[in-house]
Amino acid sequence: MKLIWLSDIHLEFLGAVQARSFINEVVALKSDAVLITGDISNARLLEFHLGLLAELLPCPVYFVLGNHDFYLGSFVQIDSLVKTMCSRYPNLIELGHGELIRLGTDTVLIGHRGWADGRAGQGTRSRIRLNDSQYISDFRGLDAHQIFALMNELGDDSARYISEIMPKAYTESQNIIVATHVPPFTEAALYQNKPSDPAYAPHFVNVAMGRAILECAKAHRHQSIAMLCGHTHHRAVYSPLANLRVDVAGAEYNDPKVASVLTIP
Repeated sequence: MKLIWLSDIHLEFLGAVQARSFINEVVALKSDAVLITGDISNARLLEFHLGLLAELLPCPVYFVLGNHDFYLGSFVQIDSLVKTMCSRYPNLIELGHGELIRLGTDTVLIGHRGWADGRAGQGTRSRIRLNDSQYISDFRGLDAHQIFALMNELGDDSARYISEIMPKAYTESQNIIVATHVPPFTEAALYQNKPSDPAYAPHFVNVAMGRAILECAKAHRHQSIAMLCGHTHHRAVYSPLANLRVDVAGAEYNDPKVASVLTIP
């Protein structure tokens, strides 16, 4: 089957005509399914852009959300919106709710939005703050300790989910694709072709997810895991184990592109 992978397309920076044009370029590739690993839009425009994707793409659209999808909104608000949109459009499927999606003959897709968990690099000693703390209401007004505590919690939630669903995925297939937004290893979170600066790394790596994935991969060395991520906007490939490969999509604001076209036997 043919799977088109998109990430960090940031349709909020495009006009409606431009957004339609990009989605129609994806349509022209005639895929069996589309996978988006976060940062589709922002809270004010996400309903419109999810609707466009669902209406224009004649195939399943599997996706996880990124941090920008919550900008100008809250977790509760966007989670409710996405649930409504997925009910309205059967071809919209948000990953992270127990799905085991069969792709081809021997591949299963799972996913979770994940989050940078604040543990990489300098950890809580970092003075860097992303716009999350201003534009996502759940973060707004929190002090540094509270911000990192929330990041820890969000990262731990994703790791817990992966640890629970991965054993089920292993019973279904030899090959597993894991979709998430934030890279799980510092080596995969690049800036100018180098791993993120220790001050920035807490905001660009999900350490908890990395630990969970490594544990799963070590316990099932004869089955392969391919992780597809975004967030950093920098292309990267990292394989900490022979059976574990992490791919991070490159991206640019105002110029969305297809990250990859995957052919799955």
